[in-house]
Parts: sequence; C-alpha cells; structure tokens
Amino acid sequence: MSKDFAALLERVEKLQNSRDVDDNIEIINFQQIDLNSPKNCLNELEKYANSTFLSEQTKLLDIFQNVDSVVDDNEPVSFEIPSLQFLKERFQRFISDLLPIKHPPYPPLCGAIKHQKDKIIKSDTYACIPLGEDYILAYVIGYDKDTKCYHCCDADPEGDEVNVIQVPFDQIIPVPTSCPSKRTVSTTHQSKSSVLALWLNDNQTWTSVFYPAKVAAAPSTSPGIYKLQFDGEQPLYAPVPEKFVIAMP
Repeated sequence: MSKDFAALLERVEKLQNSRDVDDNIEIINFQQIDLNSPKNCLNELEKYANSTFLSEQTKLLDIFQNVDSVVDDNEPVSFEIPSLQFLKERFQRFISDLLPIKHPPYPPLCGAIKHQKDKIIKSDTYACIPLGEDYILAYVIGYDKDTKCYHCCDADPEGDEVNVIQVPFDQIIPVPTSCPSKRTVSTTHQSKSSVLALWLNDNQTWTSVFYPAKVAAAPSTSPGIYKLQFDGEQPLYAPVPEKFVIAMP
C-alpha cells in the first residue's frame, strides 16, 4: 500500500469517526476489509462517498425547503385582481349556466344546504357579502389565512375600476353550486322562510344586489325556481332560480 493511499484511508477513518451516526451512510469497517487490496478498499470508499453524498444532499434539500417555507410565510399575500372585462364576461356565464344536479348524499351548497364554515371557499366562485347596509353578489379572488379574510370584488362592478373588498371569513355566504336530484327539506328553503335573493330588472338583466324576501312557494323539481315575495309597499312576487337564493344571515 502506498504512503498516499494509506494517508487517504486515515483521513477517511478520522472523518467517519468525527461524524454523528447516520443510518443512511455506509460505515467502513477497516478491520474487516483487506487493506492490502486497493480494489476492495476503493470499492468501500466508493460506497462510503456515495452514501455520504446522498445523505448530505437530503439534508441540504431539507434546509432549502425550510428556508423557502420561512420566506413564503413572511411574504405578504397578494392576489391577481381580475380585469373589468373578465368580471363582466364571467358574471354573464354565472347567470346563464345551470346548476349541476347531484345525487344523495348531497354535498354542502347543494340547494339550501349551507357551507361548512371550516372549509375554505374556492376562488373563482361567487358569494353573498355585506357591503354597508346592503348585501351584494361578489366574485371570490382568494383567501388570506393570516387575516382570515376573503378578498372579493363586486360580481358586476359599475364604473371603470375593480375595487377589492376584504371580508371576514364568518361574514361570507357562498351561493349554491349544485341542486338535488330530489327535493328534500334540507335542500329546499321552506315556505314563509326568510331569504336573500337577486332581483330581475325590467330589462331582463339580473342585479348583483341581494334583496330580502320570503318564500311564497318552494320548488318541487330541479333545478328549482322559487316564488318569492319581496319587500315593498305592495307585495312584489317574482320567480327566482335557486342559484340566486340564500338563507337570510
């Protein structure tokens, strides 16, 4: 064995003895290998080098992932604000699309079934939110877990700007996303119950404002149409699709 090779083995042994025990690293047992066979020694050194490299690589990846996690946690939450044109087109699709029909067991937001408060409302969906003394239909942009607020905007904004509205998680009410294959008590707002609903204008366009009403007649088929009695000097009755009707908060 050459002097240089012997020195190399000595350095490897010192390095190995100075390290903490790692189950993922092949340990060279110098007492069980033939030190007079350079080929055997090199094979053992190769195993040790490869296992050491893989172990260190794993540790470094863990460190980098932790660093990325810390950076992500400290970066302010930002959401892409949709354009005015996108909101107008998206609102028209929402108005015209029919609710999909679901079979039992019925999920949350199927007809009158309420949303589960512990579940995050998905972005690119619609919900009822308070705005001053009114309730409006809002487009959900995203959820900020730090402030526990949803970032929303008017589903059908007026003017030339899109204003972001932050809504506490317990003040937002998603609109129905499906309807039941068969009407049940849990999936249907019952007669005389108080609700909020969108209003159909005289020009046959829907408002993005919710108005208080009472159920005059509940639907018996799906997708359902409610006959609602809206507030007014004289009773105002109107048919409203169930996708535009939610329980009174």
